[in-house]
Amino acid sequence: MSSSSSVSGNTYFHRRHVERGTPKQCWCGKPAELCTSASRANPGRLYYCCRKGYIKRHLFKWADECLVEEVEDMKSVMSDMTKGISDLRVDVGRLEKELGKAEKMKCLMFPVVVCGFGMAIFWHYFFA
Repeated sequence: MSSSSSVSGNTYFHRRHVERGTPKQCWCGKPAELCTSASRANPGRLYYCCRKGYIKRHLFKWADECLVEEVEDMKSVMSDMTKGISDLRVDVGRLEKELGKAEKMKCLMFPVVVCGFGMAIFWHYFFA
Protein backbone atom coordinates (compact mmCIF):
# COMPACT_ATOMS: atom_id res chain seq x y z
CA MET A 1 0.00 0.00 0.00
CA SER A 2 2.79 2.40 0.81
CA SER A 3 4.23 1.99 -2.69
CA SER A 4 0.88 2.84 -4.32
CA SER A 5 0.52 5.98 -2.22
CA SER A 6 4.03 7.13 -3.11
CA VAL A 7 3.31 6.43 -6.79
CA SER A 8 0.05 8.38 -6.73
CA GLY A 9 1.78 11.28 -4.94
CA ASN A 10 4.57 11.19 -7.52
CA THR A 11 2.03 11.04 -10.36
CA TYR A 12 0.22 14.03 -8.87
CA PHE A 13 3.47 16.02 -8.85
CA HIS A 14 4.04 15.33 -12.54
CA ARG A 15 0.42 15.99 -13.53
CA ARG A 16 0.48 19.49 -12.08
CA HIS A 17 2.86 20.53 -14.86
CA VAL A 18 1.29 18.65 -17.78
CA GLU A 19 -1.89 19.30 -19.72
CA ARG A 20 -4.59 16.66 -19.92
CA GLY A 21 -4.36 14.10 -22.69
CA THR A 22 -1.33 13.47 -24.84
CA PRO A 23 1.38 16.05 -24.16
CA LYS A 24 2.81 17.93 -27.13
CA GLN A 25 5.85 19.34 -25.39
CA CYS A 26 7.62 19.70 -22.07
CA TRP A 27 7.30 22.88 -20.04
CA CYS A 28 10.88 23.70 -21.16
CA GLY A 29 9.74 23.83 -24.80
CA LYS A 30 11.26 20.57 -26.01
CA PRO A 31 8.84 18.28 -27.90
CA ALA A 32 7.42 15.24 -26.13
CA GLU A 33 8.87 11.90 -27.11
CA LEU A 34 7.11 8.54 -26.87
CA CYS A 35 9.37 5.99 -25.17
CA THR A 36 9.09 2.45 -23.89
CA SER A 37 9.84 1.62 -20.27
CA ALA A 38 12.55 -0.92 -19.59
CA SER A 39 12.05 -0.94 -15.83
CA ARG A 40 11.22 -4.08 -13.87
CA ALA A 41 8.07 -2.49 -12.49
CA ASN A 42 6.69 -1.38 -15.89
CA PRO A 43 8.38 -3.37 -18.67
CA GLY A 44 7.19 -2.36 -22.14
CA ARG A 45 4.86 0.37 -20.84
CA LEU A 46 4.76 3.44 -23.07
CA TYR A 47 5.36 6.90 -21.67
CA TYR A 48 5.96 10.46 -22.85
CA CYS A 49 9.04 12.31 -21.72
CA CYS A 50 11.05 15.40 -22.53
CA ARG A 51 13.49 15.07 -25.44
CA LYS A 52 16.20 16.01 -22.97
CA GLY A 53 15.52 12.63 -21.35
CA TYR A 54 14.06 11.84 -17.97
CA ILE A 55 15.21 14.76 -15.89
CA LYS A 56 13.51 15.47 -12.58
CA ARG A 57 10.61 17.95 -12.98
CA HIS A 58 10.60 17.67 -16.78
CA LEU A 59 7.84 15.94 -18.71
CA PHE A 60 6.99 12.39 -17.74
CA LYS A 61 3.54 10.93 -18.35
CA TRP A 62 2.33 7.37 -18.92
CA ALA A 63 0.75 6.97 -22.37
CA ASP A 64 -2.13 4.85 -21.07
CA GLU A 65 -3.05 7.59 -18.59
CA CYS A 66 -3.03 10.09 -21.46
CA LEU A 67 -5.53 7.96 -23.35
CA VAL A 68 -7.77 7.61 -20.30
CA GLU A 69 -7.80 11.41 -19.88
CA GLU A 70 -8.62 11.91 -23.55
CA VAL A 71 -11.51 9.43 -23.34
CA GLU A 72 -12.81 11.15 -20.20
CA ASP A 73 -12.66 14.53 -21.97
CA MET A 74 -14.43 13.09 -25.02
CA LYS A 75 -17.19 11.69 -22.80
CA SER A 76 -17.84 15.21 -21.54
CA VAL A 77 -17.88 16.59 -25.08
CA MET A 78 -20.17 13.79 -26.25
CA SER A 79 -22.53 14.42 -23.35
CA ASP A 80 -22.73 18.11 -24.26
CA MET A 81 -23.31 17.22 -27.92
CA THR A 82 -26.04 14.75 -27.00
CA LYS A 83 -27.80 17.42 -24.95
CA GLY A 84 -27.44 19.87 -27.85
CA ILE A 85 -28.93 17.33 -30.26
CA SER A 86 -31.85 16.73 -27.89
CA ASP A 87 -32.47 20.48 -27.67
CA LEU A 88 -32.38 20.73 -31.47
CA ARG A 89 -34.91 17.90 -31.80
CA VAL A 90 -37.25 19.73 -29.44
CA ASP A 91 -36.81 22.92 -31.48
CA VAL A 92 -37.47 21.08 -34.75
CA GLY A 93 -40.66 19.57 -33.29
CA ARG A 94 -41.82 23.00 -32.15
CA LEU A 95 -41.05 24.54 -35.55
CA GLU A 96 -42.89 21.73 -37.34
CA LYS A 97 -45.97 22.47 -35.22
CA GLU A 98 -45.68 26.19 -36.01
CA LEU A 99 -45.29 25.38 -39.70
CA GLY A 100 -48.44 23.23 -39.55
CA LYS A 101 -50.31 26.12 -37.94
CA ALA A 102 -49.01 28.51 -40.61
CA GLU A 103 -50.18 26.12 -43.35
CA LYS A 104 -53.64 26.02 -41.75
CA MET A 105 -53.68 29.80 -41.52
CA LYS A 106 -52.72 29.99 -45.19
CA CYS A 107 -55.70 27.79 -46.07
CA LEU A 108 -57.96 29.96 -43.92
CA MET A 109 -56.55 33.21 -45.29
CA PHE A 110 -57.01 32.30 -48.96
CA PRO A 111 -60.81 32.82 -48.94
CA VAL A 112 -60.36 36.08 -47.02
CA VAL A 113 -57.86 37.37 -49.59
CA VAL A 114 -60.10 36.28 -52.48
CA CYS A 115 -63.10 37.90 -50.84
CA GLY A 116 -61.15 41.10 -50.21
CA PHE A 117 -59.92 41.17 -53.77
CA GLY A 118 -63.46 40.58 -55.04
CA MET A 119 -64.78 43.42 -52.87
CA ALA A 120 -62.06 45.73 -54.23
CA ILE A 121 -63.10 44.94 -57.81
CA PHE A 122 -66.75 45.40 -56.91
CA TRP A 123 -65.98 48.74 -55.26
CA HIS A 124 -63.92 49.87 -58.25
CA TYR A 125 -66.63 49.13 -60.84
CA PHE A 126 -69.69 50.27 -58.94
CA PHE A 127 -68.56 53.07 -56.64
CA ALA A 128 -65.48 54.61 -58.23
